[in-house]
Amino acid sequence: MLLDEFAGLLKGSKRTSEGGYTALCPAHNDTSPSLSADKAEDGRILVKCFAGCSFEEIAQALSLQPRDFFSANGKDREPTHKHRPTHKTEDPQAKPISEDTVDAFHAALDAKNQRECLSKNRGLSSEVIDAYKIGYENRAGGGRVTIPIRDERGAIADIRRWLPPEHRKGEGSKKMLHWKKGYGAPRLFPVDQLKEDRLVFCEGELDALGLISHGIAAITVTAGASTAPPKSQAQLFKNKRVVFLMDHDEAGKKGAQLRAEALAPYADIEIASWPEGRPTGWDVTDELIQHGVESIHKILAAAASYEPAPNRQDMYPYAIEDKCLGWMKSMGRGDNMTVAFVPLCNFVARVTEDQQLDNGIEKSRSFVVELQIKNGPKYTIDVAAHLFSAMRWVVPEVGASARVSAGLGAQ
Repeated sequence: MLLDEFAGLLKGSKRTSEGGYTALCPAHNDTSPSLSADKAEDGRILVKCFAGCSFEEIAQALSLQPRDFFSANGKDREPTHKHRPTHKTEDPQAKPISEDTVDAFHAALDAKNQRECLSKNRGLSSEVIDAYKIGYENRAGGGRVTIPIRDERGAIADIRRWLPPEHRKGEGSKKMLHWKKGYGAPRLFPVDQLKEDRLVFCEGELDALGLISHGIAAITVTAGASTAPPKSQAQLFKNKRVVFLMDHDEAGKKGAQLRAEALAPYADIEIASWPEGRPTGWDVTDELIQHGVESIHKILAAAASYEPAPNRQDMYPYAIEDKCLGWMKSMGRGDNMTVAFVPLCNFVARVTEDQQLDNGIEKSRSFVVELQIKNGPKYTIDVAAHLFSAMRWVVPEVGASARVSAGLGAQ
């Protein structure tokens, strides 16, 4: 695909004096152009959203594949999509799963006498089991409880398959599986809970359903504890009160911090702590079964206001560590996904002033930037807006002591 073809898929696209484009970002509700698109020397299309959306989110919002951002043997590719999609999907390769499949699993739940087990061992009510069509998949070597994951339209985007403890055979048995390859994108579940103004953000689909069964609005992400909602999902929590109650272990503690960072720009965040004496690995379901819903209410009532982690600030997925600006990179897939800090440069820089200039003939814009080199001097720089996104102003203004290590695609 050519850069001009890509720009044609965007709203509000305008060519810059350097040959690139600015436009409204398709991955979030953009009202002021925050997307920059340019062409690399090898023909790749380079995109950057200054509001924080990732390349993957931008590509998915346009129903494009990474290969669409390259040219084929130096020649133009035929545009993959000639019309703007009417709906953003989380995984363009994953086709919605049929209601018949979900209904068959749901019917099998009673046929295999699993409803009572979910009620007794997981605290799920029959009303919630039926409302969310929890089911049972009978397989050799042990059946799995099925949990349909719906998107915001109600389409079934994934079926999570949970293996009860009695069917697990050591470390080789995966507790939770996605429907199949291509369906493992992190999703909010249950998405219908977003209608509530007060939510508990917990770890695990069955934990969330357990809380809902006891009259507590709850939500989770269908991936590992260290996976935070991307910006497109985090924005859905705007003006809500969210209390994090993750599993009682190190992964849960770190996950609560990462997810809180992602939601903090939009929601009122609190972090709940487990009572003293709860063992490592304790979770929402354990508390419900062992101590009842009143104990959960007490834990939530004692939640403390969220405090950003030391040396970590700015909007997720960007952060500051060891006096360097970097981003929190997702690594792995599904429940094995982790997040690691990746330095982008050896300094911290912030725009402190956005200046509109008018000399009586033409108008222009520039930014006042404060830049602090790690263990070095601090600079105040006036950067013309048209030079800002390319990051080519750093070395001319600061010198060789400033190093940008992001690579062309992430600058």
